[in-house]
Amino acid sequence: MASRLALATAVLLVGAFAAAVALQPRDSTEVIGPGLDPRVTIADGLTPSLTAAHVGQIVTETLTAAARRFGRSTPIVIETIRAVPAGAVEALEPATGHGSPPSVGVRWVVRARGPFVGERVPAGMQPIFQDSGFFIIDDATGTILQMGMP
Repeated sequence: MASRLALATAVLLVGAFAAAVALQPRDSTEVIGPGLDPRVTIADGLTPSLTAAHVGQIVTETLTAAARRFGRSTPIVIETIRAVPAGAVEALEPATGHGSPPSVGVRWVVRARGPFVGERVPAGMQPIFQDSGFFIIDDATGTILQMGMP
């Protein structure tokens, strides 16, 4: 009797897992490790040149350099890394505004916490500091096209 109950429970759990997987969004998603590792999403139909790990490294190195340059000690945590068609960037990060890069190719949209520094300020003003923000990275070149806060 106990083995039948265990078998029935296992069947129910497998069925629940299959249903949960079927209800996932259409994007391909890979979660890199446990805990504070970022959620990585690659939109269907895209084959990025860069890996999510490389994109994360670009962001981490940039924020680490800002922390050193401005004496900030904010911990760096990358929350999400998404590869999307370039035309979809503004829908994900409306703060990119009218100065958005051309909407051709693949872009990585990265949300993170860390020492974000805005240096485009009027003459004589100090840089703006925030503890969170985003990066838009070109997949073909690894170039940071935009950085924004919050």
